[in-house]
Amino acid sequence: MGTAALGRGALLCGAALLVVGCGAQPSQDEDEPAGEFPVRVEEVSFPEKQKLAKDSRLQIEVRNVGDETIADISVTVDGFDEDLQDPNDPGEVDPNVADPSRPVFVVDQSPVDFLRSRIPVAESLVDREVNPPYGRETAYVNTYSLGELAPKDTALFRWDLSAVKAGSYKLKYQVNVGLDGVAEAVSEGGEPLEGKIAGVVSDQSPAANVLSSDGETIVTGDGRRIENQRGVIRDE
Repeated sequence: MGTAALGRGALLCGAALLVVGCGAQPSQDEDEPAGEFPVRVEEVSFPEKQKLAKDSRLQIEVRNVGDETIADISVTVDGFDEDLQDPNDPGEVDPNVADPSRPVFVVDQSPVDFLRSRIPVAESLVDREVNPPYGRETAYVNTYSLGELAPKDTALFRWDLSAVKAGSYKLKYQVNVGLDGVAEAVSEGGEPLEGKIAGVVSDQSPAANVLSSDGETIVTGDGRRIENQRGVIRDE
């Protein structure tokens, strides 16, 4: 995610020189307010039992229960990837591979993608990529921002994921209200806002048949019609 964000940033820098100027863009954490901001996690949902190549949706909904506007609400999720372990030293990353990171889940759509899908067509590329309230991917790994959050309002973070590695999985999430650490999201009791989600990915692909009429539509054992995109089974 971070690499993709930086790649798009470089593209924008070249394409939007006449608009903003690359060197003039402020850092993502500039003027971040300090202090604790109370946030409530209203809902966390993700299927505990999953299958390879089957789409699933992770949802985390948060509410600003304080009296001040949160300048930048974001969520960090760790566990979409895992590092190959050293066979001779369990618990350590394998030093014999250039890139030990291997995906457990592939992110098909991020919270930012969901939000931007509702942007009016007339909005410019700079508005879509940079300006609030459209959210942005950040320079921080696996951290997704949805911008400002007014008092009592909620923000819904959604990921469409595809499991690509069988076995047990564990995701860890953390709610943030800033990017440089001077602002902290806390529960109504003053505790850090973080949690874990665990489950199992089966190595059995979902039972389904392809319709001979079009060679694409998939029908599951319970009669659901499913569209097959990029080899990943996705509910219509």
